[in-house]
Amino acid sequence: MHSHPPNPPAPPEYKKVEDYGLTREHLVDAGSDVIRLPVGHPSNSGSASVMINLYSYSPSANAYITQYIWLTKGEAVAAPRYTEMRWRDMIVDNIVASGGRPEALRWLGVHNIINDGATQSIEKLFALHDMQIVDSGIVVLRPGDPSFEECRASNPFLRGQGRLLEHSADPTGGAFIKQVILISDGFYPGATHTSSLGEEDPQLHMITEFDRSGISEAQGFRGTC
Repeated sequence: MHSHPPNPPAPPEYKKVEDYGLTREHLVDAGSDVIRLPVGHPSNSGSASVMINLYSYSPSANAYITQYIWLTKGEAVAAPRYTEMRWRDMIVDNIVASGGRPEALRWLGVHNIINDGATQSIEKLFALHDMQIVDSGIVVLRPGDPSFEECRASNPFLRGQGRLLEHSADPTGGAFIKQVILISDGFYPGATHTSSLGEEDPQLHMITEFDRSGISEAQGFRGTC
């Protein structure tokens, strides 16, 4: 009597940009990819497509960088959305579309942060470490630290990353946040240095490291506020 090998497990389900009427385009010169609202999309009344997400991904480094993300009409919590697709779902689909494996993702970066809430959060966290975002510097936060809890409560990007791991636990391989690295490159060249939140904002970035091996929920972080 012959038996057949068991069927392989089905891959984790995830939502695709095409499911929301969005388009993806690779920018060869920039080495990045862009998600757009195409002409005719319910949220696009113009005559040209609208960029809502710019990102890059390195399968060899298991690193994903958000260079631009603008999914809502304003930064208020209840602001109308350009698309019902969430940032967390875009990350998973973008990695898969690039030939990568979300379950292997280690580094999640946000480049050149301009969001007011995130900027103010980073400024406060630098101040808690006796630093200023107008100067170049790095602040490292780890789950369990009071400063991590402050970032968790005030930084919309960290909240979004927590939701990514909470709502996409299967696609992301059950990862936890191991640490968050906040970076300031200081002011743009030629800036007036008159205000940390003025027209010439400091160049701010954020890198989150994920872990899956030998880390417990008590040591890491996965979830929402």
